[in-house]
Amino acid sequence: METKLASGYYDFSISVEGDSRYLASQVELNVTVSTEAGIENVDLSIVDEDQSMPPKTSRVEYNSKAKGSFTADSHHNFALSFQLTDVNTGLISHRKQKTRQDVVFVAEPDSKNIYRLELDPSERKSEFDSAIGTYKLIADLVIKFPEEDCPTLIQSKNLFNPKQDIPHLFREPEKRPPNVVSTTFTALVLWIKVSINISFRTFLPAPLSFTWDTQLCWA
Repeated sequence: METKLASGYYDFSISVEGDSRYLASQVELNVTVSTEAGIENVDLSIVDEDQSMPPKTSRVEYNSKAKGSFTADSHHNFALSFQLTDVNTGLISHRKQKTRQDVVFVAEPDSKNIYRLELDPSERKSEFDSAIGTYKLIADLVIKFPEEDCPTLIQSKNLFNPKQDIPHLFREPEKRPPNVVSTTFTALVLWIKVSINISFRTFLPAPLSFTWDTQLCWA
C-alpha cells in the first residue's frame, strides 16, 4: 500500500471476483495501524511544596537516562513534562527497582500540546502502597512517604502457603462454692421445709368423736 495512513483503527474490505458458487467473495476486516511516537523536550523537576525554593529542573534527551537521582517526599512534588508527536494516549510508568512493581499514570496535554504530570507523594501514597524506594523512570526517582504509612512487611500472596493457626478460646467455667457450703445450704433448706410441715400439721379428734356418736344413733 503506497498510501501512508495515520495511526488508528480502520475497516478493511476485500472483494474477490470469480465463480459465484464460491462463498465469502467479500470479507471485512478490522485493521489497527500503529506508529512510533516521538518524544521531545523532556524536563524533570523537583518542586518545593510551599514554593520557597526555585524548582530543580533537568532536561533529558530522548532514549537516554538523566544523570543522578531525584528525591521527592511529603514536602516536594515531582513534575515531568514532555511533548509527543502522533500519540494516542500518554502513559507514564514508575517501576520499583526491588519489587518490579509498576505504577502507571495518565499524562494529559495542555493547550500547547505539552504533556505534564505532577506527583505529590502525600496524595499518591495509596497508589504506591506507601512503599519507599527508588523507582525507575527516565531517571532514578527516590520517593519517601511518612513512616506511619509505610508497610512493615510485604507478605507473599501465594495461596498455597500454610495458613496461620487461629487459637480458639472457650469460656472458662464459673467458680462454684466448696462442697461443705453447698451441703450445709441444702440441709438447711430441707430442715426449714420439714419444720414448717410439722408446725402446720393438725389433729382433729372432735370430728372423729362426732362421727362415732352419729353411728351409734343410727344403730
